[in-house]
Amino acid sequence: MQSDSFRCPICRETIAVPAGGARSFPPAFIVNQLLDLIATQRRDIVPKCRLHPNQELLFCETCDVVFCTECRDRTHGSAISNGSCTSLTVCDSQQHQPLEDSTNVPSSSSALNHNVITFNVAIKRCTEIMLYKMHLCVQELDHAQDAVSAELERLTINKNACMEAINSKFAELIALVDRRQAELLDMVKRLADDKHRALTDQLTLIESEREAVRRECNSIKGVMDVRCISKTISYLNDKLDSVTSLTEPRENAFLRYEDGAPDFRAHRHVRHIKTALRSTPQLSTTDQVLLGTSHNNQTNASGTDSRPSPVTCISPRSDSSFPCTDSSLIDIARCLAAFGRILVSTTYPALCTIRLPSQLVVHLTAKSTIRAVDYHGHPQCTGGADPVEVLLTDSDGRSVPVELFDMGDGTYDLLLRPITAGLHQLSVRILSRPIRGSPFQLLVRRAQQREWCFSEGADGRGLIQPFAVAYGPYPRSEDTTDPSPTSFIYLLDTGNSRLLVINPSTGCLHATLYGTPLTGQAATGIAWAPEGLWIVNWRAKQVYLLDPRTDQTIRSIHSSQFVEPTSACRCPLTGRLYVADNGAGCVFWCDPVTGTTQPFVGAGVRREAERTPPTSPINRTPSPCFSVQENDSHPLVKLPRSESRSFRRVTGICATDNGELILSTGSTVRIFSRDGVQRTTLTPPVFSRENVPCGGTRITTTLPSRATSSAAAYLDRSSASSTLTLNTNCTVRPAVSPTADRHSLCTPGSAQHSAAFPTRGQFGGVVVARLSDDALDWFDSLGVCLLASYSDRQRSGVAVWPQLTWSGCTAQPSVAESGSDLLCDRPFEDSCLPYLVEADPGLRRLAGLIALSDCRHLVVVDQGAQSLCRLRYA
Repeated sequence: MQSDSFRCPICRETIAVPAGGARSFPPAFIVNQLLDLIATQRRDIVPKCRLHPNQELLFCETCDVVFCTECRDRTHGSAISNGSCTSLTVCDSQQHQPLEDSTNVPSSSSALNHNVITFNVAIKRCTEIMLYKMHLCVQELDHAQDAVSAELERLTINKNACMEAINSKFAELIALVDRRQAELLDMVKRLADDKHRALTDQLTLIESEREAVRRECNSIKGVMDVRCISKTISYLNDKLDSVTSLTEPRENAFLRYEDGAPDFRAHRHVRHIKTALRSTPQLSTTDQVLLGTSHNNQTNASGTDSRPSPVTCISPRSDSSFPCTDSSLIDIARCLAAFGRILVSTTYPALCTIRLPSQLVVHLTAKSTIRAVDYHGHPQCTGGADPVEVLLTDSDGRSVPVELFDMGDGTYDLLLRPITAGLHQLSVRILSRPIRGSPFQLLVRRAQQREWCFSEGADGRGLIQPFAVAYGPYPRSEDTTDPSPTSFIYLLDTGNSRLLVINPSTGCLHATLYGTPLTGQAATGIAWAPEGLWIVNWRAKQVYLLDPRTDQTIRSIHSSQFVEPTSACRCPLTGRLYVADNGAGCVFWCDPVTGTTQPFVGAGVRREAERTPPTSPINRTPSPCFSVQENDSHPLVKLPRSESRSFRRVTGICATDNGELILSTGSTVRIFSRDGVQRTTLTPPVFSRENVPCGGTRITTTLPSRATSSAAAYLDRSSASSTLTLNTNCTVRPAVSPTADRHSLCTPGSAQHSAAFPTRGQFGGVVVARLSDDALDWFDSLGVCLLASYSDRQRSGVAVWPQLTWSGCTAQPSVAESGSDLLCDRPFEDSCLPYLVEADPGLRRLAGLIALSDCRHLVVVDQGAQSLCRLRYA
């Protein structure tokens, strides 16, 4: 029988059981919580030995071994209290073996201390350590997640801030650009309106004057009074004088936009422009265009001209007008303020003038200067971009190539290079209107006059059979300190057995030498060298080194191979001498130190494998004075008859800086390599007057960009319809040479070329013209020229081959291309073709010549008039 009451297990009070039984009791929250606590707690499982179910497993922390004390015969045995490990004894060396195999291992005599705990305690400790490590890992991962999340949030914030900043700054930039665009557009409109208003006012004035004339004429209709008619005629005469000022527009239509500063040095060889550039006044800092401002001759405190520019423009605004706080925005604002300008011109074409050259000669460049003048009659002081149109035509209406350059000081240099003789017409227009006096009539001469002429010595005796000439300074002595000694002309007066030293500038005699090398009226060849003058005496068959300062012979070279030596030259590359022997039909090279002589080209030249021409400079020091005789002779090699005859007619000889040898042999000029291999043969260049193409091309320059040339239209060699007859006559054409192809190095085999040539013409001397860097003009495009004196029955002159024409035949393709790159951007590039500069008709038989190094002038010997003359060749 159940009891109706029971004692409370907590308070031990008697509690009556309700009618519904135990289910009627209210919930016991304490018991439920206790049950939940027990349910959540981990139940410790005590591992037991499988062989000894009642024996708890132990764990040795020192040996990391789980064992049973019963199975190991208590080798790890020890009392264990309260689940903690105690210090045990002996653990043999095999204690890390499996449990089953370690029971039979005898114990070691050496005792070790081991920490042994129950296996369930070891599992609990390992679990706690694992949970702790896991907690640390999770904590670190949580920290990493928080850091990355924070960085993502900051990235989003920074991205939004950057986008806002970019939008804000670019909005400011766009506002600045729009503002600048609006300013320029407004300026263009305002300038156009001002010009339109001025021209409209002039039209109104013209219309009012027309109406006044009509009224005056209508007022006398039917009037029979002569005095009234005479009064009206006087009135109309006055009107004609006043109306003349209205024929020229008072304003020009020039209006142009540019977004860059003018570059007056568009040509890299311009040197004379730098003074004009430095004196150009600075633009003002306002945005006003100085249009029609009165020019004056006053200067400001700094000494520069205060007159406004002939072509004015919008100048940058001051920084204060741009509301920018950032320095970079201020810089951009400055750049935008300077970007773009509207050009207007105050040049008045009717007042502009031109200075024409005093003389024009065929193929010689002449320079004219155009001076721009403003509305008020004041010369312009700065350069600009006035549209200048130049047209030069010959007597047959054919256009002639010209070049125009803005010098940056209100002037324009005009380079003229006529191709034919006769009356030419030069038309110059600025702003589409002719300048004062345009068009101009220019007379182009076929032959040039001599600058000076030397014909007699100090004793009054005239020249007799002058032949060779040299150029250079006196040999330097040890006590000489002059860095740039004066150069002289050395003329061999063969008939008088003397050497004349002449000043190249004035043509005056400086000194007269009579030495052993000059005796016997046999000195025919001369070559300048730093140590003295090498003189060839054909009678003595020797080459002498003469000191022009002391008139003493330093040394001489003699060879048994010499038969009739006539001329000589010194190689700038190797320092050797080349001696032309017309008797032997050969050119020898001689060592000036040792006197060694060997044939180089012509008869007596050994085979290629045997001869070793010199290619290295001489660095040895010669003895003070000696005479060398070279007795070695080589058997002569028979040449074809025509070749042998050519080497027996050598009238001129020279060498280039690259060691190439150039010979003048009758009617041809031959170029040999430094190894003695003939590269090409040149014949006289001749232009046919009647075959110059017709038509006119107008040359328009919109400086400061580089001026354009009509040379391409005038010398259109690529067009099939061109009728220009040009003969550069290079008989050996290189297989690959773009430079030679561009300049039409033609062979003289065609009938057309043969008809253009004189029937009998002879070359005299030949020389390579090199200008010093200080003397090279900015418009010079010839480079290193090859010059040869030429005479025939009709004319005498100097044949000129510019560098691009004759060097392209001898250089390798790479060398030719480099030369083309060097000269391709100079003026008259398309017209740098071989040409013949005719001399005065009084010069009939031209012989030896030399080129001056400070200008494009030469000095040539005239055997016909027995004189020495100075001429231009470019």
